[in-house]
Amino acid sequence: MAKPPSLPVTTKDNTPKILAIWRILLFLMMTFQFYNNLPHLPTSHTETQNSAALDRMFTLDQFEWILTTMPTTEGAVSFNKNLGFLLGLSATAGFCYPLSSLMFSLLYARQFFYSAANFTNHDYLFILLMLITSFSGADSFLSVDSNFKRLGMDPKTKKAQAESPPASLPSSVAHRAYSIVVLRCQIAVIYFFAALWKLHPDWLDGHIVRTIFLSFEEQGVARGVAWAARDKLYGLAFWRFIALAGLLLDLGMFLLMFFTRPRPSTTFTFASLKLMFHGFTMFTMSQRIGYAFPAVCMASLVLFFPVATTTASDDGDLAVWQWLGCFLGIGKNGNGPARRQARAIAWTSKFVVILYVLVQIGLPLRMPVISKGNFPLTGVGYRFSWTMMLHGTSSQMSFQHPAMKRKEKFGMNLFGLLPTTSIDNIPRRLYMPGSSKIFEDDRTLPLSATLSPRHSALMGVFLRTLSRVGGNFARLISYQAPPGMDIKVHAIYFAQLNGHGPFVRVVDPSVDLVKTNSYLRGRGTLEKIMGVIFDWMPAEFEFILGEGSRIVSTTEADAIVTTLQATYKSKHVHLVADRGACLGVQPIWLQTMGATAKVLLLKAPEGGGIMTRCCARILEESEEFAGNKFNEGQCTEKVLSLGGDADEIWMGSCWRLEVELTGVVGGGWGSLGEEIGEKEGEGKGEESCSESSEDLLFAIIA
Repeated sequence: MAKPPSLPVTTKDNTPKILAIWRILLFLMMTFQFYNNLPHLPTSHTETQNSAALDRMFTLDQFEWILTTMPTTEGAVSFNKNLGFLLGLSATAGFCYPLSSLMFSLLYARQFFYSAANFTNHDYLFILLMLITSFSGADSFLSVDSNFKRLGMDPKTKKAQAESPPASLPSSVAHRAYSIVVLRCQIAVIYFFAALWKLHPDWLDGHIVRTIFLSFEEQGVARGVAWAARDKLYGLAFWRFIALAGLLLDLGMFLLMFFTRPRPSTTFTFASLKLMFHGFTMFTMSQRIGYAFPAVCMASLVLFFPVATTTASDDGDLAVWQWLGCFLGIGKNGNGPARRQARAIAWTSKFVVILYVLVQIGLPLRMPVISKGNFPLTGVGYRFSWTMMLHGTSSQMSFQHPAMKRKEKFGMNLFGLLPTTSIDNIPRRLYMPGSSKIFEDDRTLPLSATLSPRHSALMGVFLRTLSRVGGNFARLISYQAPPGMDIKVHAIYFAQLNGHGPFVRVVDPSVDLVKTNSYLRGRGTLEKIMGVIFDWMPAEFEFILGEGSRIVSTTEADAIVTTLQATYKSKHVHLVADRGACLGVQPIWLQTMGATAKVLLLKAPEGGGIMTRCCARILEESEEFAGNKFNEGQCTEKVLSLGGDADEIWMGSCWRLEVELTGVVGGGWGSLGEEIGEKEGEGKGEESCSESSEDLLFAIIA
């Protein structure tokens, strides 16, 4: 029996339509994002005797030069904003493409990278997607440029191209397919690390999700969802369900995008996962993160449609891993459209895409290595690592104040930058009169009076900014000080991770942030680049503490807090874990503002202890920089020690509570008499703050 004649194999190139739809959706959303959501304000490049250059404080090390290109007047800001709007619309319409899209992408990148306060993973992703799309040939369909080309083309040429397509694969077709693969790789990388970084006990236990959504309700951006009521009704089980669902959806989208071939069934499944995940975040988080990120992620579904369709087989497209294998010359050599497109791509282009993917994988993976696994607390390596709204830190101890209403709380802050001379601390009234606040220690820098809430929050997330802030404020203070006076700045910074566990010391109080800033400003180009990539600096200037050994685990700390809450019938119990070598350099200062607090010593080295000082007010003996000390008045001191006379003490009606070492004790601690700024034990064979581990644990109860 004769075989029926085989039908001719036909192949349809889908890349023009895919990229055209993607171009229109992406640049339309980015135009809106640029015009309405990116900060557009005049920048300040210089400082005066009365104000610090805040914008220069928060520049990124590798992009500090961008600040000099930013507009400094309202008129220039308006022009910049309108120019970006017109360029964005031009890119959307495919007019003067790719010039318009490249100029818009660079304008967007400049607006984003000039300040560390602007950094979000979302906008970083948008810039990468726009740059890749600009070089993709996305104007070959549904664009002003393509229509102009067709209008200028001879009708016979149009007909000939339609009836007799070229025998060999045009390089433009291969280039468009190659660009779609790069875009897919970028989206796959996002989902991979979004899932990977969620493999943390605090995420799996629901603590991170709980902290995020409860904070939304407290800040009035929860869209009316009663998260606190659900927390009370269902407890951690509710948050664990949401956390696990988020992890599985991220992981599922990565597996589909990377390992499956685009076809109707997989595209439908991918669309369903995207709708569930990004639809949920668009509703519940949009008042905090905006609409752009979930919208762009849902729009990226168009990139998962097959780059070509053929009547012979489903070989019109490949999974991402198969594309990468073709680029590397690995895998079978079929003759389907996708494999022919892969072979048609120049080796230089293949090298670029492989290198790009390796960089996008390598930058995030460096984070746990260079931070020694402590990145959730210190933020070392956090930027460019696709850490999407995961870990949160806080330096605020929340307490009920007797003078406040029942539901009102106040926070005692375990963060402060301390300006000093070689003699003593420098009160605010000497360099910025009127900046003192009752809930802040007058000996710390007036950050809340000079920085925006976003800048203040940034310092807790990206600790590297502390040296820039300290160095710039030191110059500001030096304008008011006698000539030649050496101004130093040190830091007290404790943080609690993800809303539970102890507050732990994160910054070395013995390091002068002014010297660190001077080192950073004096680095050469290569040294700066290496420092940025590895988030590193020499030991003598490093102020972020390594993890060391923990005196108590998070689980143990939570159990201790629960026990103390029941014992003392108080919901407000906070643990503080510290290193004696660090506490010996700088005491802990807390503004209690008259609230009654209990200090309970839980762990300490043998023979060790702490001294608590309850001060009612500060005597302001001098209004000038002079040789006298600014002494505290009306202070009551109590010593706490394990196995001694007392391990707990009530501190009633304190305006400020200080906790320090009791003096020279065992266990490698140094003496309290050392001058701040010197590495403790330097030249004496004693353990320094940075080399030590946690050996003190005490509770503050209100």
